[in-house]
Order: sequence, then structure tokens, then C-alpha cells
Amino acid sequence: MNKIDIGFIEKAVSGKLLNGNRNEYIDNVSIDSRRVTESGLFVSLVGVKHDAHKFLDDVYEKGCKSFVISDESWIAKLKDKNDINLILVEDTTVALQDLAKAYLEILDVKKISITGSVGKTTTKDLLYSIVRKSYKAGRNIGNLNNDIGVPLTIFTFDSSLEVVIIEMGTGYDGHIERLAEIVKPDVAIVTTIGSSHIEVHGSRDGILKEKLKISKYFSKSHTLVINESCDILSKERVFNDTGKDFKITSVGSEIKSDILVKNICDLGDKGIEFTLVYFDVEYNVELPILGMHNAYNAALAIAAAYEIGIPVPKAIEGLCDLEMTKNRLEIKKTDKFTLIDDTYNASKESVLSAVDTLISMTGKRKVAILGDMYELGDDTVSSHEIVGRHVAEKNVDILIAIGEYAVDIAEAARTVTSGTKIYYFKTKEDIYSLLADILNEGDVILVKASRGMALEKVVNKIEEID
Repeated sequence: MNKIDIGFIEKAVSGKLLNGNRNEYIDNVSIDSRRVTESGLFVSLVGVKHDAHKFLDDVYEKGCKSFVISDESWIAKLKDKNDINLILVEDTTVALQDLAKAYLEILDVKKISITGSVGKTTTKDLLYSIVRKSYKAGRNIGNLNNDIGVPLTIFTFDSSLEVVIIEMGTGYDGHIERLAEIVKPDVAIVTTIGSSHIEVHGSRDGILKEKLKISKYFSKSHTLVINESCDILSKERVFNDTGKDFKITSVGSEIKSDILVKNICDLGDKGIEFTLVYFDVEYNVELPILGMHNAYNAALAIAAAYEIGIPVPKAIEGLCDLEMTKNRLEIKKTDKFTLIDDTYNASKESVLSAVDTLISMTGKRKVAILGDMYELGDDTVSSHEIVGRHVAEKNVDILIAIGEYAVDIAEAARTVTSGTKIYYFKTKEDIYSLLADILNEGDVILVKASRGMALEKVVNKIEEID
């Protein structure tokens, strides 16, 4: 982060400097009292369960001297500390966001944002792999993609960067419009529209409307890249839902799309291969990641890179050095097993694709360890049932369902006549002692569930089997 002065912060957050020096500088922003520094700014966030104001004394003792607060009762408690910079605001979360917005505006960078129900993080990683070959680039680390994570991401950027890539998640309350206001992207990508957060937005149409708010601040000079292989994403739909005049570039498998993806070939654990048709020129693309659906994510990344001046051949070349976020269709080999660690998150669509990837792998038996999928609202039961039937119809050798909702995966799989052996466990802890007995040497094992299930712990237990 570049240094910014207290006066800049006071103005950006529409706050009141109660104590301190407007000419003093900070060089980092923290919301975690365990990670503060002497030269940092601590923003005291107030959540449903936690109020960071209670850590202010600890933060001060660790050497941090600059604070943003909203609880006025702390003014009196801190009045004897004459060496601090104390800024009072109405809402510290809004202040964090406003400061990120103001800070990003002073950086001379191209901004690319990514949203969608599935594939955001993978597309971000693909795009970063391309862009960093031509520009000094920054991106979100991990899953810092919500109304708190995006500002924290922005504070990791500095003036050395030329391009920043920012993933945006919807969350329970729907934050895309606010994130778009903070970032004001030059180019944006919508990967696909699935069923995640359907309980918030009511329908996939509602989810689409929310995701398209990423273009809220677009004008004719901006570009939205969309995935037309998704059944409800099209240029016509985007125009009708936004009513705005900006460039739309579409990726898909049909001739109507601007960029065509065809001849997708699954190479098992070596990745995928496909043909990209861009301005009537055909390119062969080899991608070292699992999942045929990632051909479209790669095409979206290539299209966005083109919009900031990166030629298609150079973009394809950049994909060769891909570094993926951990726990995303990540291959892990042990002496006995091949593991597909896809525990980062899950939706119905991503689980179905992951099962297809499992089937394409070479191994003695195919094992799917699947946990609960969250944030599906009224579609919770039906989505888990669809997954269960799909697993059995694909003749996965062993299905292990874990979790409260996953019982519907197991029950639905049992309705399909197949050779799939089915286990169900209420919690992941119930399976730990049985893994060595269920699994055989040479098995290929997919582990996938929503983030809250923490099934990476199951992956760890499997890796310990000798």
C-alpha cells in the first residue's frame, strides 16, 4: 500500500478527526487486532456478533496509533492517549469501503472485475496468469471477495501496479452494486448464473440481475464479457436488464457468440484441450487444470485480457504458467491415492462438473466424498437430489455423503439402479476412523462441499493413510 495521510483518510470517510495530526501517514489498513502495525490504521468494525472497539486498548498497546471508530463512548476512554490519531465516523464498515474507493482512485491502474455464481476464482487465476506476463498486476488473495474482503484487497495494491483483477462475490445481502461503486471496473466478466444465493434473490433471474450490477457504472468505453454457454446469459438479456449502452463480448459454443469454444477434450489429470475461435482465427489451447467447463473460463479470461491490449496468442501463452488457488480441483497424489481436492466451495453446478471430471480420471475406482451445499434456499433438497442421481447415473464406484443436507444426495443415489456403493455420515468426524477400511489403493477420490463443511480436513485424513 502507498502511504496516505490522516487528512486524506478523514476526508475519504467523511469523518471527524477528534485527536491527532492530519499530516501523519499510515501505510496499511487492518481490521484484525492481531495483525496491526505501528504505521497502520485500525478500523473498528462492528458486526452482528463482534465489536472490534473492545480491542482498541490491545491495539494501542501493540503500537498502532491510528484508529477509525463509530462508538463515541471510546472518545472518553482514549482521551488520555495524546499520541493517537482518532477519527469518528457513523459506520466503520462504510468507512472502510469509502476509504478503499478513494485510495483506488489515486492509483493509475486498469481494473478488471469478475463475478458469477460459479468459476469466479478460477477465472481470476486464469486472467492473472495471462496479465502478469504483460503488466505488473495484483488480485484478490484467497476468497477476499465480499464487502469487507474487496476493500482489504484494494489496500494491498500500490502505485507499482498497472492492472488489478478483483473478484466480487454476492453474499447474503447482495453487494455487487456497492462493490462496483468502489472499484468502477473498466472491464468486467460474468462467468455463469447458477443457484448459489437463490434464497436471497428468489430465482436465477434475480441472481442474474444482481450479478449484472457489476456494470452499474459502465459507459460506452467499458466492456462486459459474458459466458453465453449459460442458458440465461446473452447479449440481448444483458441489454434488456441493464438498459445501458456499453460493449458486450460473448463467449460460447454457438455461432452467435463473438468467441467460440469447441472441440473440448478432457485429458484426465493432464487437464483439458480445446479450440478457440477468435475473430475467425482458430487457436489450439492446452490448459493444465481439470474440468471441461474451464475451457469457457479460459476464453472469458482471454477476452478480458484482449480488452486491455493483450493479443490472443500472448494470452494463450500466459495460461501455461497457471497458479491456481488451493482446494480448487487440485490434484494431490499420495502413495496410495489420487485426490481431487475441490473443497474450496460448492454449488449444484460445480459439483456436477466435478463428478464428471472424476469420471474422466484414470484409476481403479472412482470415489466421490460430497458434503452439504449451502445457500440454495428452496432448491436445497432438489439440488442435493440432482447431485445424488448424477453420481449414481455416472456409475461412480463409491459415494460418501456427509452432512445434514447430504442425506438427500445419498437417498437420491439409492433410487438409481447402478453399482454405486453408498455411505452416509452426519458429520465428517464420523468417517475419520473408517476411511482406511473404505478406500483401496489406486482409488481416485473427489472431495467437495461448501466452504462451511471444511472437508479439507477429510483430505488431510486421507493423506495420512499409509
